[in-house]
Amino acid sequence: MKFTLGIFLIFFVGALAQDETVTDGFIRAQGELSLTHEFFETTLFLNRGQISSYLYRINREIITSHIDTYAFIKTRGIDALAEINAIPETPNNAECLGSLRNRWDLQVTRYGHRLATCVNNAYRLLRGWNEFLNNLHAIGQVAGNQVQNLGVKVLSETEIFDGRNQFPVMINRELRILLKVFLSYRDLFDGFLDEISEDYLNTIRDLIECDQVLEREFEAEIEVELNRAQNCAALDNTAEQKAVPL
Repeated sequence: MKFTLGIFLIFFVGALAQDETVTDGFIRAQGELSLTHEFFETTLFLNRGQISSYLYRINREIITSHIDTYAFIKTRGIDALAEINAIPETPNNAECLGSLRNRWDLQVTRYGHRLATCVNNAYRLLRGWNEFLNNLHAIGQVAGNQVQNLGVKVLSETEIFDGRNQFPVMINRELRILLKVFLSYRDLFDGFLDEISEDYLNTIRDLIECDQVLEREFEAEIEVELNRAQNCAALDNTAEQKAVPL
C-alpha cells in the first residue's frame, strides 16, 4: 500500500508556475489528471488479469473433474448393466432380474443428480467470488472514472477565485479523496488475491472431492447390485434343485 501511495502522489497536480496563466495551468492539470486516470485503469486491468489466471485454473479443474466423473458413471453403469443382462433369464428369476434392472436405472439417475449437485455447489462458490470481484472493481472503476472530471468539478463548485494556487489545491484535495477510495479497493483486492493464490490448490481439491467421493460410492454400489444379480441367478438354481425327483 505504501508503494502504491508513493506512486499516486507523483500524479498530484502541481501549483501554478509564476509565468503560467490560469487557463494554461488548468490544461496542464488536466493532462496530469489524465495520467492519473490511466494509472487507475492500468491497475484495474492488471488486477483483473491476475485474478483471471487463478479463476481459469480453478474452472478448468472443476470442468475436467465433472466430465471425468460423468464419463465414469456412464461407462461403469453400462458395464454393470451388461453384467446383469448376461445372466440367463428364466421364469424362476425373471421377476428378480426385472426389478434389479429397474432399480439400477434409478440408481444411475440418482447418481447423475448427485453429480449435478456437486457442480452446482462449485458454481455457487465461483459465482459468489465473481459477485464480490464485480462489486470491488465497480468501486475502483467509479473512483478512477471521476479523476478525469476533477478540473471541471472544481470549476463548477467555485464561485469566488481568490488566489492563483487555489485551483491546484482544490483539485489535489478532491484527488486525495478518490485516492483514499481507490487504495481501499486495492487493500480489499490484494487481500482476496492473497487468499486465492495461497490456497487455490486446496480450493480445487475441496471442490472436486465431491466428484471423487461420488465415483467411490458408485463403484461400491455396483458391487452391491452385482451381488444382488447373483442372488437372482441363484433363484434359478434353487428352483432346479427343488424340481429334481427324490
